[in-house]
Amino acid sequence: MPPPPPIELHYLTLHPHPLSALPTVSDSPSSPFASFTSALVSESSAILNSPEWHSPKDWFGGVVTTHSLPDDAVRMRPLHGGEETKATEAAAPKKKRGFWGGGGDAAAGDKDDEGIHWHRRVTRLSGARADFDALWAALGVRHSEQEVEYVPTLDKIVPVAENVVMKLYNLPFPTTNRSFLSFVTVIRPTPDSFTIVAFPVEDDRKDRPSAAFDKHHVRGRYVSVEELKKLENGEVEWRCASMSTAGGSIPTRLAESHMASSLANNVPPFLAWFDQRHAPSSSSSARTTPPTHPSRTDSNTTGHSKRLSMEGLRRSLSFKSRNELEGRESPRAEVGATA
Repeated sequence: MPPPPPIELHYLTLHPHPLSALPTVSDSPSSPFASFTSALVSESSAILNSPEWHSPKDWFGGVVTTHSLPDDAVRMRPLHGGEETKATEAAAPKKKRGFWGGGGDAAAGDKDDEGIHWHRRVTRLSGARADFDALWAALGVRHSEQEVEYVPTLDKIVPVAENVVMKLYNLPFPTTNRSFLSFVTVIRPTPDSFTIVAFPVEDDRKDRPSAAFDKHHVRGRYVSVEELKKLENGEVEWRCASMSTAGGSIPTRLAESHMASSLANNVPPFLAWFDQRHAPSSSSSARTTPPTHPSRTDSNTTGHSKRLSMEGLRRSLSFKSRNELEGRESPRAEVGATA
């Protein structure tokens, strides 16, 4: 049986979308914004539901599963600039680099010969954690503002324009801090599902106020889609697909080799924070809880809420030998991928 045709993506690419080209937010069903969000939902669904996801790997006893998408499963066709590319050609033109793919232009989002791939994470939530209203309050309401509370390396969220934020990450020495200028929106097409979409933006305004952050941060880019859906059995399925380039001298090939573990290891800090801030009268005995990643300690977090989250994580979670070894595959926190 021949493979399905490639998925065509116009918005969900690593090529930045001009800020000036974003439609004005509107509640009118006939507005350009309505057509825009409809296109985002369509592209998100196509990526998340692609039959081409492969290389499944279970984490934390099967609570989290990760996959990768083949190169030829996606075609990138940015609406504003950029050339049509495969997923592995998603970033800007190459420059000469070493074996690991370093030496690219951070602003351009360069890649090595093997390129950048889509990765997906699937998590099943049950018990108190499957309360859909609580999950909506945690992930659907003030998404970016709350994200800073449970992502250890995310230091600050700076509003730039409507639905556009600058995410500032503080990374351990010797890695340079990163910044991501992103359009982020939450779409709820049905009462039992919602989708979170983020893609890179270019500040093309005359004064470019966001450029002030480039002095102390290396600009990276990421695109991600998340969908939370209530299932008939009462569980909630949480799927996240992401593709990113951190820019700077971090080798693309090395970063790609850790993407699956990074996506998986983003789940425990969120769940610990969710249990403390949003879950309704949850009982630890009713949950299936992934073990924490050994590198996620208070020394890597900022803010009181992050300390609360990590302390709760250490108190409530225990290691399983196999999962601990799996978690150690990636000693760094994921940058540019949502929880």
